[in-house]
Amino acid sequence: MRMPAKEYEYLKRAISHLDDCRNLHNLSKQYEREGLSPKRFRWDCTYGAGLSKWICDNIYSQGMDDAHIDTALRKVMRYLGLDWASQK
Repeated sequence: MRMPAKEYEYLKRAISHLDDCRNLHNLSKQYEREGLSPKRFRWDCTYGAGLSKWICDNIYSQGMDDAHIDTALRKVMRYLGLDWASQK
């Protein structure tokens, strides 16, 4: 994973907080039932955690792209125990 540890931890904290506020396990099951992709779920979580501006300011500016971010998001999903959401 190319994302620096500091940025990854920020991303993980923000999405973990979102999980505390909204049960992401149940939400991921709903996405799966509706035929939405795990990638869509990951990026919706990113948006829901209010990370869009932070990503533009702190991730893209370091030369990373969506593939780098998605790799980090998949790792966050595994950390949260959301196996379905960590799939490609």
